[in-house]
Amino acid sequence: MKKQITLMFLVSLMILFVSCDPTDNNNNGNVTNYWTTNALVRLQLKGAVHTITQNEVTTEFNNDGMTVRVTFPEPGGEQIYTYDAQGRLLSDGSSTFEYNNLGKFIPNFPFHINHAGLTPNLSAMISESSRMDYVFVGDTLWMMGQYTYGEEVTRDTTKIYYADKYPTKFVTDGSFMNATYQANGMFDVYIEGFYGEGYTSERKSTYKNDPQYMLLDKFEMTDTSVSGNSYSVTTYTYNEYKDMVLASETSGPDSYYITEYYDYEYDAKGNWTSRKSHTKNSSEVWENERVETRTITYFE
Repeated sequence: MKKQITLMFLVSLMILFVSCDPTDNNNNGNVTNYWTTNALVRLQLKGAVHTITQNEVTTEFNNDGMTVRVTFPEPGGEQIYTYDAQGRLLSDGSSTFEYNNLGKFIPNFPFHINHAGLTPNLSAMISESSRMDYVFVGDTLWMMGQYTYGEEVTRDTTKIYYADKYPTKFVTDGSFMNATYQANGMFDVYIEGFYGEGYTSERKSTYKNDPQYMLLDKFEMTDTSVSGNSYSVTTYTYNEYKDMVLASETSGPDSYYITEYYDYEYDAKGNWTSRKSHTKNSSEVWENERVETRTITYFE
């Protein structure tokens, strides 16, 4: 049984595993390789951000734009992150990391790779109750997991084929993945899903060609089975700051779900500090009004 990882946790990994060279983040505002950028780029934050607070969670960055502390509202809710001189994450307070796969971009987890992200040179992720080792056998990466639950120890291995330095596909007993990449390392098209006797479930993410940020352009869900087929597509629209203004999902002629983000307020650095949102669910009536705020501080 594989260890279950929440999507929010996977997304958080993309802002923690950062550049082997923290200065190699952009070229005239454009990233040279997305997977060697710092946390500020991953979060689409402009300027020398020191802290950002949202939903009672405060994330603190160092001068190189790397996450060093996350503080949660509950007592003792704090995580400290440490790095080596090359800017590689050594510890997140609960796990330690090793880097011996030189020249390769390694998936942090074997599924939802586009959310969990890639880390340059990663070779091991070790915690008290689990361990993931990343070992190459020819052009194939073996992701070997070991998980401890009380007295029980389970192990699994996912084998991922590489084209040059990026993971491009795998097929396991019941799941699959295919990925293509843009020149700057961002995903171009990422497909994953499940299959079994009489059914296939596929999720396809297509990304915009953007020189700075990895922006989702379209997300398609296709389920095929003997009992019937279903398909839905969500398209994403962004404003001039590259912040989302619309996520529009359709699954049939009269079935749609639209989330609109509006009334953005920005600070002098171009980071949003307030925005509103509402939704439509197969209706012309807007519902679920919500206001989100962020407090951002900067280094002098």
